[in-house]
Amino acid sequence: MPSMHTPRQILTIVVLTAAVSGALTAATYTDTFTGSPSLPWNNQTGTWSVAGDRYTSSLISHGGHSLLPYAHKDFTVDVDVFGVSNGGVWLRAAPSSSLIGVQGVLLAMAGNELYWHVVPDGPGSPWGPSLGSSGPVFTPGDDIHVRIEVNGNDFAAFLNGVSTPVTTLSTAAFASGRAGLYGNSFQEFDNFVICDVPEPGSLTLLGAGLALLALRSRRK
Repeated sequence: MPSMHTPRQILTIVVLTAAVSGALTAATYTDTFTGSPSLPWNNQTGTWSVAGDRYTSSLISHGGHSLLPYAHKDFTVDVDVFGVSNGGVWLRAAPSSSLIGVQGVLLAMAGNELYWHVVPDGPGSPWGPSLGSSGPVFTPGDDIHVRIEVNGNDFAAFLNGVSTPVTTLSTAAFASGRAGLYGNSFQEFDNFVICDVPEPGSLTLLGAGLALLALRSRRK
């Protein structure tokens, strides 16, 4: 049976499908720190290194920061933390002129809880207030798995595979940025995975385009 679409319509379908397929392909970056880092960590401060296939900062007086160079909007982060004590994960971050040297959202882990900092650029109180404390969820020195989901203005942190977040945050302070690690103790990081979440509008675009082509075909 011959095609019901003209060559121009077929080309439009191919272009739409290719464009949306590219948008739906989630970029995933993984580092198991086997022998050395496999991703281009920037190691801003803290002289980060790998020991025993785990990534850690040697700077524990004011903290060390190591960011990846990729920009992310909506994404997930998974990471194992060994000997959790004082550290965190940077989200939508960037180098800055502040005393910290990094701006963005930080999921902090200290004492026995998780909480957030929204860290601005420039002088002033660099860390800002602690937000959304989880309350006691681990014991210092524990080995934990942390998953973070970032979607629009919403941030959520999950602990040890549990489907309910232990802490959430809503902020429009940063629309996109890098992910990275913060170390202010001897805790170690391993099995770091970051995955971009496709924009939901991509499927809508493809559906609308194909529906329009189908309508034109019926009219002809």
